[in-house]
Amino acid sequence: MSDLVPEERVHAVLERADILDVLADYLPLDRDAERCVKCCCPFHEEQMPSFVVSQARQLFFCFGCQQRGNVFAFLMAHEGLTFPEAVELLAWRYGLEEDA
Repeated sequence: MSDLVPEERVHAVLERADILDVLADYLPLDRDAERCVKCCCPFHEEQMPSFVVSQARQLFFCFGCQQRGNVFAFLMAHEGLTFPEAVELLAWRYGLEEDA
């Protein structure tokens, strides 16, 4: 697989992928929250939740360890994927064809 992913493919995946939908597979997220969802960070040990997910911005941020990013960054950090692997995993999940 090439290290380069066409920009159109990245945008197509981002249009379909919802960060709360994806992260809910990994974290106990309160899906009824209006703006931001908080939980304990999966990247470091903590007692109080400092990991925030913004559905409106499609971003996450941890106030404890400063880990941040979009859905691709989360999958890369949590699953140890490369960027192209994260894009293709989400493309498969959301049923996007290879030439999308």
